[in-house]
Amino acid sequence: MNRIPSIIDIIRFFLLSLPSRMLFKSPSCVYSSLGNCTTNTLDYAFAEDPNQYTVRAINMAYQNSMGQREAPAFSDVRMMNWLYNCSSFCSNVPVPPCRQPGYQDPRNCYSCKCPRIFGGQYCEQLPTGSAMNCNGAVIQATSSSWRTLQGFAGDPDSYDPQSDATDCFWHITAPAGRRIQVRLSSPPDQCMEGCPWQSIEINLGQFDLYGMIMCCPSSVGQVYTSVSNLVAIRGAARYNQLTFGLDYRII
Repeated sequence: MNRIPSIIDIIRFFLLSLPSRMLFKSPSCVYSSLGNCTTNTLDYAFAEDPNQYTVRAINMAYQNSMGQREAPAFSDVRMMNWLYNCSSFCSNVPVPPCRQPGYQDPRNCYSCKCPRIFGGQYCEQLPTGSAMNCNGAVIQATSSSWRTLQGFAGDPDSYDPQSDATDCFWHITAPAGRRIQVRLSSPPDQCMEGCPWQSIEINLGQFDLYGMIMCCPSSVGQVYTSVSNLVAIRGAARYNQLTFGLDYRII
């Protein structure tokens, strides 16, 4: 491995022999990439001290996003499309007006390939969630006083763990030129390291990356500020019904 990204802190661990040709192809490393060497279930793998993470996020709000295995990150897919020059399949088709960071879909040149937190032909819509009882919505933030989004998704009568998560989405928007602050006020019921059963993911504006994944009371009260006038939220449930409270306001 030829470089250690600045977003992580490597704790002492038992060294493994890695091939010298093992390189990062991406120009940067991101928390949610499948290329990360940790997973949520193996955060302590190979550690000399079993009470310390092997790899720790510099920004601990992103620890649960490290090396996730639910699906490739949008940045992974985009990188592979770039690496194999997939855009050449659309060389004779005008580039559609994709909302950033969407890009022309090489499998459907008239539409855009979008991060999962956006839907529509041009990544301009709230996606339709797969969870039952999903109350996903676009919410207009207009006040500098705290308001609360009460989100829920999933079957409250189901107690069988599912192999794949179902999800639901919310967008919080503010007037142009304003930003949004959010804080978790009521966490999901299923608190576990890595958040495998229920979680909310809060993306503050780097929409080609995963956001902060939360499911525990330790996240309550932390205030986060958006990059621009949009915050995207994904709720995911593999067990029972996800419920949460998220405060928001404009600044």
